[in-house]
Amino acid sequence: ILNEKKYDVIKMDVEGYEMYLLNSLSEKDFLETDFIVEIGSEEARLRIFDQFKKFDSKIKIYSQKIDWNVSATVDDLPSSHKEGSIYISARRSPFE
Repeated sequence: ILNEKKYDVIKMDVEGYEMYLLNSLSEKDFLETDFIVEIGSEEARLRIFDQFKKFDSKIKIYSQKIDWNVSATVDDLPSSHKEGSIYISARRSPFE
């Protein structure tokens, strides 16, 4: 889908498939498109955090759990929808 069109922001609410979809994307996808994502499990939180550690440091994960600050550790990310969402961006913070 991302190869066919350019999007500014994608909101992803896919009931547990977040880690699979995010892990299927390339670093380039995150440089060009921002994502709003709910994380539904501890496993997803760990896999998503590990994926972004491999990417360019320009890509930031902002976490609602920590008042929309940049996530520095895996514990900064929510482990369920009850702890909020994340905003992934190389271009801006959630409030710009």
